Amino acid sequence: MEKKPVNTPIDVDFEQFWFNTLDYSQKQDIHEGVTFLYKKDQTQLFIRLYKKENDWISPCRAPFGGLEFSKETDMKTLFEFVRDLINEATADRIDKIRISLPPECYDIFKSDLMDEALLHAGFLVTETELNYHIQINQGDFATFIHESEKRRLKKCLQAGFNCSIEKNPDYDYIHGLISDCRKRKGYPLSMNLTDFKKMFLNFPDRYLLFVVKDKELIIAAGIGVKVRSDILYNFLPADHIDYSAYSPMVLLNKGMYDYCRDGGYQIYDLGIATVNGIRNEGLIKFKEHLGGKLSHKYSYEYKIDITT
Repeated sequence: MEKKPVNTPIDVDFEQFWFNTLDYSQKQDIHEGVTFLYKKDQTQLFIRLYKKENDWISPCRAPFGGLEFSKETDMKTLFEFVRDLINEATADRIDKIRISLPPECYDIFKSDLMDEALLHAGFLVTETELNYHIQINQGDFATFIHESEKRRLKKCLQAGFNCSIEKNPDYDYIHGLISDCRKRKGYPLSMNLTDFKKMFLNFPDRYLLFVVKDKELIIAAGIGVKVRSDILYNFLPADHIDYSAYSPMVLLNKGMYDYCRDGGYQIYDLGIATVNGIRNEGLIKFKEHLGGKLSHKYSYEYKIDITT
């Protein structure tokens, strides 16, 4: 197993999740840490771990990080990789290793392998989030959503609202819309305006701004993050308080689902409906009504035995 600085390029034969790529890593505010890479025959594994205080964490400012590996990786190799990771952390006098994995729905087989390997090594689950997604194989959006959402969608369309990708966004307005919506719902926006702009300007091919408009007024918005070529993640969805009676978020999700369907995606990730493991019943109901299917998103922690 090779050990290199966190922002080291790696060469693997599978597509990495966006939040584990070098491009994403280099734009973060933590640049100290390590990358571990293992290659043998057709087997390839890697993880980027950022050093925060005296812990190794994965990810850095992202929904998830964790290990990635080729489909040929067997359980024995994965066990050995995690064991060596712990040994390196112990040698470096690290206090804890903290890892947040992607939702199970991204690859249930690999998710099960990672869960087993981490638990076998002594990691403990510190957080379980409820994540919802839609498989892009169900035909037209209006055919599988709940009757109540069909009525709301019809209401939006009859009012003349439309959903599209905004090519020249007013970042100040969009950031304010998202901030106001999140405060209203009890989730303050931690991303400042400067970082919000940089997200789009640095990676225009990764971050798409979907908006719903009433004529020229933006009444709902959501960021489509291309997590991988087959997965689109709905990040920071928000709506205008004056249009609550219309529920334009339904039309927004239709637009994002249609984009996935037209673009050959397999998964439209609606995101979590919990915060720090605490259920948001209203959000759970809404995502279920959109046809969202439940999967879990786990975070793990391993405390280093300082006596070793």
